[in-house]
Amino acid sequence: MTLPASGSISLSQVASELSLPTAGINLNNSSVRSLAGKASGAVSLSDLRGKSATPTIHMTAGTGGTHKGYLNTLGTTYGSVDNTSVLGQTVIGLDWAPPTTGPSAFAVYLSGLQAQNAFAWVNILGTTLNTSSLSTVASGNSYYVQANDGYGPRTMYVWFIGFTITSGTVYTVTFG
Repeated sequence: MTLPASGSISLSQVASELSLPTAGINLNNSSVRSLAGKASGAVSLSDLRGKSATPTIHMTAGTGGTHKGYLNTLGTTYGSVDNTSVLGQTVIGLDWAPPTTGPSAFAVYLSGLQAQNAFAWVNILGTTLNTSSLSTVASGNSYYVQANDGYGPRTMYVWFIGFTITSGTVYTVTFG
């Protein structure tokens, strides 16, 4: 749920958005400050208008060879995003690859060596992809893998899916 962009807004709505108890919530709470995007200074309810606790990235898909999406790693950059910070992690890739045999693949790349549960799910094109279902072996099934080579430490979450991404199109990608 996103907080109202106009009209009245209450601390109980803010608590609900953040999945916090309403008892004791205030505008100086660290989670409220984070949602408002204000590390210091006074926070008002108007700072919270239109905010959502569900991390969202708007990706303008670019093309890198046969791949589409956003990538800023592996010595390659294509596409763009309006935000790279998700749940305390840095997103360095949202990459779609065409099928070689079987379905196409969609991958999320995070900077650094992250746990399989660094995020629980990602949603793109109405499809929710869960990290709990990933194998730790890249063997043709959807998988999770850490790499640390000449391109630096990164973690890849890869799902074999059936949708297509089009270059130049803006996609909303949410995380939880």
